[in-house]
Amino acid sequence: MFFPASISQAKEEHDNVPQSFMISNGENTIHFTRTFKYLGSLINMALNEDDKILHRIRNTWNQMGMMRQLLKCRDICMEVKYWAYVAGPLNTILWGSESWNLTKTSRNKLNVFHHSAIHYILGVRMKRVQEEEKIQQRQQKDLSQHPNN
Repeated sequence: MFFPASISQAKEEHDNVPQSFMISNGENTIHFTRTFKYLGSLINMALNEDDKILHRIRNTWNQMGMMRQLLKCRDICMEVKYWAYVAGPLNTILWGSESWNLTKTSRNKLNVFHHSAIHYILGVRMKRVQEEEKIQQRQQKDLSQHPNN
């Protein structure tokens, strides 16, 4: 049978395939690989975009690193940083996305990247946000216990 009976069967077959392998009939040998690059695009056996998206996320983080001086500078207004992010990294990661076969996992990875990039540009760290929330909760608790209220 050429096509798998279900999506779960296709994923299971894809996960069980080694990174590269050969099939031989004695005279001829055919080489297979799970993922390969063709005309600049990553193609895999499952025909999903996971490898391509991970590759683009890595490249886009590298691009964000190259833009660090611009994105971290306090003298540059947020509007300029916004347009630099949209023109560079966001455009890089989404190039050709209109033809992608997205899964929930892929969409989640793209959302995580986008939110992380925004936090990077704004200088927001989750640890700092959590600490500030704890401080606010303590202040509210202290205010509620104050005798004048």
